[in-house]
Amino acid sequence: MSAPSEFMDRFHASLEAYVWGSPHDSQVMRDAHPEWEVDPARLAIYGEFIPQYLADTLEALFSAARSLLAPEDWDPLCKRYYRLRTSRHYEINHLAYDFPDWLRKQPEGSEVAADVALFELSRHQVFVDPTEIPTEVEVLSVNPTLTTLQLGHHVCRWAKARSEGEDGEAGQETAEDEPAPAPEPGTELVLLWRHPETLFANYWAAFPRTLLALKIVLESIPLEEAAAAGGVDPDEIRTVIEEAVEHGLLLRPSS
Repeated sequence: MSAPSEFMDRFHASLEAYVWGSPHDSQVMRDAHPEWEVDPARLAIYGEFIPQYLADTLEALFSAARSLLAPEDWDPLCKRYYRLRTSRHYEINHLAYDFPDWLRKQPEGSEVAADVALFELSRHQVFVDPTEIPTEVEVLSVNPTLTTLQLGHHVCRWAKARSEGEDGEAGQETAEDEPAPAPEPGTELVLLWRHPETLFANYWAAFPRTLLALKIVLESIPLEEAAAAGGVDPDEIRTVIEEAVEHGLLLRPSS
């Protein structure tokens, strides 16, 4: 009998040949392991399940990006991406971590769909970020899960409107056989962070006053001094800071 490591090497090689080469014909696996007594119909389930598993992962992570593509383009994209052998990580969502950059290079893709996909992936990564958010801070502090993302389209406003549309409050209906309206082009700096209480991945488009408020907190600059240097009313910065605290972007001492 082969050593366990030799058997597993042989097993994985035969599984790849089966799943990626002939997912509708389990004879490949049975030929590689003649010692097995296996029901072909039962084995064939895996040939169908594994590619569909990845397709479901892509749909779950990139539903907004998918809405921007022609419906007939999505399945071929999934199949081509699957053939890159991306499904090697034990954590399901890692199967799709290269998708936004890959999508940007595909003929069916577009810069706007790739930007939206990158935004969706970044929200997911902030959501699963293991960084602990302190329950108590001594001074006003920036949420340690904060990350930034530079995009070439105004995705934040578009994503907000799309979310409200899905909740039945607003948004624009689109026929199922047509791509959804896309975000408008334009440089956008996105702030993403995990809320310390709700644990949702929040996002804002960064405006000058938002960045000034973050600078004040990060560098411990007196608010009035920073406002004067930036030619901004101090009360406007105070309002931004209060909103940032409310949304969990900034953490305030309890007393």
